[in-house]
Amino acid sequence: MILILTQCLPPDPGGIEVLVGGLATALAGSGEDVLVLADRIRGKGLAEPVWPKGVTVRRFGGPKPLRRLAKGFAVRR
Repeated sequence: MILILTQCLPPDPGGIEVLVGGLATALAGSGEDVLVLADRIRGKGLAEPVWPKGVTVRRFGGPKPLRRLAKGFAVRR
């Protein structure tokens, strides 16, 4: 399994968001299982994209220090 920790992931707009989303999709397309731990969706009215098979996304909200702490606990699990 490949683990990606990020603040930036679609559907939020931006170049890094597109890059990280494409990376997760490409890795899953090559047969890898990918777990993405990402921040909450920041854009209003945006919905979670449909990720391809092999990509699992977990979102974390709250103040930045708490999000980092929660992601750290999730990595340890």
